[in-house]
Amino acid sequence: MSSASENSTSDFLTEEVPAKISSNLKLMEILESYNIIFNKSQVPKIKEKKEQAYKEIHQKYILQIGRDLTEKQLKRKIQNMKTELKKKTDKTGTGNKKINVMKM
Repeated sequence: MSSASENSTSDFLTEEVPAKISSNLKLMEILESYNIIFNKSQVPKIKEKKEQAYKEIHQKYILQIGRDLTEKQLKRKIQNMKTELKKKTDKTGTGNKKINVMKM
């Protein structure tokens, strides 16, 4: 009995992980055209542009990936991705070198 449950669990994991990677890659492709969200400025004009960009990203995400996240959830997901990217660049010590996000 345990081997059947182990097989179903491993099937679930092998299907879930590639789907998650695929959705993250698609999200990264969407984000490439919205550089404003990476701007650290807190000027009201920039903040408005960021909010508009997040709304557009949210719409594209739902259309392309089909997963219905709230705008707040998607914003948090993007923030987490930015944090992970920062950790990776800190580890490698790139300095001012440009990095290719798609290869990470």
